[in-house]
Amino acid sequence: MFQIPEFRVWDDRYDKMFYVNKRNPNISLEFSSNGWSLEDAKTACLITTSHRKERSALMRATDQVYTAEDGYMGDTIFEGDVVKQRTEIIAGDPFLTTDITGVVVMLEGEWVIDTGMTARPLFSEVATNEKCGNVFEHRDIWEELYDRYVQLNKESD
Repeated sequence: MFQIPEFRVWDDRYDKMFYVNKRNPNISLEFSSNGWSLEDAKTACLITTSHRKERSALMRATDQVYTAEDGYMGDTIFEGDVVKQRTEIIAGDPFLTTDITGVVVMLEGEWVIDTGMTARPLFSEVATNEKCGNVFEHRDIWEELYDRYVQLNKESD
């Protein structure tokens, strides 16, 4: 079965994240040869476009969800999310773990958690991922990761 990909768009003008998915039918994302545009389908008003690159960002959903400490499978992890990944070196021993916190980006065809110093695959059979926020809505907290996210996206253009 074909699954419609999920996207979200950050717009500085509204200081808001817009989610584009089946649960939000009033938001419409259109792609063309000139880029993309986000519209409110209910009012037919343009919200933002890819031409406002410095003020807005389009982010794809990954195929991963975060896992809470109680085992609860949480929301989808998106590009631009800040994720803390905990890996147990010896299964069942909470004292022998390694943690990494970074921003989720697509790097060489793979979703990774990028710290600016290292990048680790987002998917792991032996690690749990905790979503800590995202670089847009929490820019004051994650300033260095925001800068890294912007740098990586400029390199991919």
